[in-house]
Amino acid sequence: MDPIQNILSQCKFMVLEGGQATELERLGCDLNHKLWSARLLLEDPELIKTVYERYLDAGADCITTNTYQATYPGFALLGLSTQEIDNIFALSVRIACESREACWDKIQKEGTVRRPKPLVAASIGSYGAYLSDGSEYRGEYDISDDELYDFHYQRIKTFIEVSDNTNGIDLFAFETIPDFTESKTLVKILEGFPESYAWLSFSIRDENHISGGESLREVASYFEGHAQLSAIGVNCTQPSFIEPAIKAIKNNCSLPVIVYPNSGECFDAQKKIWGGKPEDIGDFYRLAELWYSCGAEIIGGCCRTIPDDIRAIARFRVDLPESDEKPL
Repeated sequence: MDPIQNILSQCKFMVLEGGQATELERLGCDLNHKLWSARLLLEDPELIKTVYERYLDAGADCITTNTYQATYPGFALLGLSTQEIDNIFALSVRIACESREACWDKIQKEGTVRRPKPLVAASIGSYGAYLSDGSEYRGEYDISDDELYDFHYQRIKTFIEVSDNTNGIDLFAFETIPDFTESKTLVKILEGFPESYAWLSFSIRDENHISGGESLREVASYFEGHAQLSAIGVNCTQPSFIEPAIKAIKNNCSLPVIVYPNSGECFDAQKKIWGGKPEDIGDFYRLAELWYSCGAEIIGGCCRTIPDDIRAIARFRVDLPESDEKPL
């Protein structure tokens, strides 16, 4: 069964985690590196578990592997062999699954909170994330379609190979995808693994267009009804774009809508820091209420969001009346 549909059969909407890198920085990590937060898989994987614990305790129904910027070419530049890189991806799955199981054991022992068992999604960032120059917000790639296919195929295949029934991913998170061609490439690879599922989440330049310039409505319509796509939506964009983006997707696609914005600040790709002022839009309890009313079925946070934001989203779900119907 589609893992997200399984969650939605139990809950009015699904709660995602927030920004992993943001929480790692709050724990004192310097992420000014081409691998960004993925460097912790080499340096301090136990610290990643601490971040998972905080988001799961806050009420997240899904955590993602710390691999958004983890790639074979990226690790190879550090001198790692293919086998060593395979082991890093296996480690990312293991620590996420161990954190999920520890959380689930705690929930079952306490028996005080009615929650579904959390999911583990394998984070697959765009080719732009590997470039580490902000291209995931532009989609300007100097790469052939075949090269792009090979780039993504290798790590998707590895995630499947290192997973099993007791220590494996539930689905993929194709996230911060700026380009329509890249999204089609990722889904084409997914189709080669027919028992796998993924959500597809775009970075957007404004209320109506993904970062590469294509219409969000046309993109959503293209993927309508895809059997292996669990959800489609947007992430790591300013919160004020989310409401119109939900409506654009809902009007053109019946797949569940997933949204997890950043704080509204801007990323400096050269300095690897966020700057500017966060949008003054209130807390995530109010935002979750708004986005749920518009039809979002999976809600979380991306860069510059923290466990308290996810806790507010989870609290809104708890506060929904039993008789409340999901928006159509």
